[in-house]
Amino acid sequence: MNQRGFATVLSLCLILVIALIVRGINAAEKNHAYETMNFSAEIELQNAAESAICAAIAQVNSGVTLPEKNSQFVKRQDYQSQFPAIKKNSARLGTIIVETWGENMQTIQSYKVSYNVEDDDEKALTENIAKKKLGRKKQEVISSGKFFFSVAQATNPITGEKMFRRAAAYITDNDATIHFMDVKQSDYTFEK
Repeated sequence: MNQRGFATVLSLCLILVIALIVRGINAAEKNHAYETMNFSAEIELQNAAESAICAAIAQVNSGVTLPEKNSQFVKRQDYQSQFPAIKKNSARLGTIIVETWGENMQTIQSYKVSYNVEDDDEKALTENIAKKKLGRKKQEVISSGKFFFSVAQATNPITGEKMFRRAAAYITDNDATIHFMDVKQSDYTFEK
């Protein structure tokens, strides 16, 4: 092989490598754009689910009554009340449909969560909680209240699959504060 042929083959290999690198960067950026779009869509669905709970609580506060649980009810659906479905239009997702349910609760217990636990303090915290458990009395019931659950769904514009987000909250009968309940995402320490 002469020098010209070698330089030509080497140049073609370099062009091929550069083309593969550019294609890889393009694919990575496209994936990043999809991730960002999905994250925005998930946040929009979560907001829709939480706002539907606020609307249901407003309806209950304005006079809509939830069925009382009694011995006749066999299934949970018997004493849950479903609120009218809410349809919202979204520029990103199209139509978002939110369904909300509510039910009466007889007992609500409170817990405090320690969010800022350092790794070094984990052992000391565990020992303190163990000591507290020895002298713990029965948990007091705050009051009765109402529990609400909602599901927001939409069709993902990229994949065509259904996307869902849910929200759950409760209110007590003696307080109008809405207590949203999040999914446990780490090992929090729950104290009574």
